[in-house]
Amino acid sequence: MKVTLNNIGKKYESREDFTLRNINLEIEDKDFCVILGPSGCGKTTLLRMIAGLNSITEGDLLFGEKRVNKLASKDRDIAMVFQSYALYPHMTVYDNMAFSLSMRKERKNVINERVMEAAKLLQIENYLYSKPSDISGGQRQRVALGRAIVRKPSVFLMDEPLSNLDAKLREHMRIELVRIHKALGTTSIYVTHDQVEAMTMATKIVLMNDGKIQQVGKPYEFYERPQNMFVAKFIGSPTINTIKGKMEGKKFVSEDGMISVTPSEKDLKALANHVGKDVYLGIRSERFVSGEAEECFEGTVDVIEVLGKEKTLFVKLKSGKDIVITVPGYYAYEVGEKHTFGFDLDALHFFDAETEERIN
Repeated sequence: MKVTLNNIGKKYESREDFTLRNINLEIEDKDFCVILGPSGCGKTTLLRMIAGLNSITEGDLLFGEKRVNKLASKDRDIAMVFQSYALYPHMTVYDNMAFSLSMRKERKNVINERVMEAAKLLQIENYLYSKPSDISGGQRQRVALGRAIVRKPSVFLMDEPLSNLDAKLREHMRIELVRIHKALGTTSIYVTHDQVEAMTMATKIVLMNDGKIQQVGKPYEFYERPQNMFVAKFIGSPTINTIKGKMEGKKFVSEDGMISVTPSEKDLKALANHVGKDVYLGIRSERFVSGEAEECFEGTVDVIEVLGKEKTLFVKLKSGKDIVITVPGYYAYEVGEKHTFGFDLDALHFFDAETEERIN
C-alpha cells in the first residue's frame, strides 16, 4: 500500500513551536523506507503519527487514496514492532504470536496456519512451545516480528527493533529483515538512528534533523550526492573531511593555505558564482590518492587505526588541521612519517559556507 504524507505537522500543547512541520513524503507500495536521524529529530514521532498513536496537528495522511488522519490504529491495517519486545511472559511463543488473531476471534485453523507460516519464515518453529524467558534476545525479537507478521498488514512499522541486540546479532537480523520484507511484499517503514541499518536495508531513506526532512532518496545518493553539510557528515564512517576555503579564480584554496586544488570542469561550472566567496570542500576518506597527484598536500601521520582490511590515517597538517584518510590494510605507514596526498577530483563535494547547502 502506498503511504503519502502531505504537509504533515505536529504541535504539542506544552510547546510553542511545532515538533514537526511541512513533512512531505511518498512511500511507494512495497518500499522498505527507513526514517533515519539523530535522537530528538522527530523520526519516532512521525512513525507514531503514521501508526495512529500520535494525533496529526495539520496536513493529510493517506493510505492509498484514503485519508486516515482520524482513523483509529486498529482500523489502519498496520502492524508495529517496538524497540522492546513486549511479549507476555506467561504465554508460550505460539500464544504470543497468536494473541492478536485470537482477540479478533479468528478461526483456530486460520490462526494455526498463520503462526506456523510466520514461524517457518522466522526460523523459530523449534521454540513455539517455549516461554520468552527460555529463549535468546534475538529469538524474542523474532517472536515480536512474528506477532506482527501473522496479521498480514498492508503497512509494517518498526521502531528501532534491533537496538537491544548485540552487534553480531544485529548484523544477522539486518539480512533477515530484508529477506522477510521481500517474502511478505508489504510496505515497510523502519525507524533507526543507525546509518548502517539504513544504508544496508532501505530501498528509500528519509534523513531527518530538527523536525525537518533533509534528504530523501536511494542509499547511494546520500553517500555520493549529499544535499547539505548535515547529510554529508551524518552519512559515512569515518565522517567526511570538510575544509573551509575560498574559490580564487579556478582554484580552491583552504583558509590556512595548506591545500590548493583545481576542481573538475563540471565542478568549476557549478562554482562560477562562488568565486571570491567562502565554500566548504568535502571529500570522503577513501577518495585521496597518494604521492603522484598534480596538486598535493603534505602531512604527518599522527594516529593509525588498524581495521584489518583497511587502515585509517589521521594526518596532521602544519596548520594543525587533521585530515582523515583510509588506505588498504596492507599499505605500510608509520606514525610520525611525512607523506604527500592528492585528491580524486571526481569525488569532491562543494557546499556554500553560509547556507551549508550543496553547490550543484
